[in-house]
Amino acid sequence: MNDSQIPVTIISHSNGNANQQITILQAMIMQQDQTNAKLQATNAQQATQIKQLQQMFMTVNQQQAVEKSKEVTA
Repeated sequence: MNDSQIPVTIISHSNGNANQQITILQAMIMQQDQTNAKLQATNAQQATQIKQLQQMFMTVNQQQAVEKSKEVTA
């Protein structure tokens, strides 16, 4: 179970305490908002890491192409 899958049970009393249910729902929404913010930050960080890896692969591929061309012309 990850942060975005937090089980919550809402107990409905026979007196229909709507205010308590609203408070519980507001707390759930705040918690979900915090989880979403964390996930968005993680996604942004991973996107940066992916760009860095792509740049590294392009650099390595260019270096390998240069080495191969040196071998062919040697």
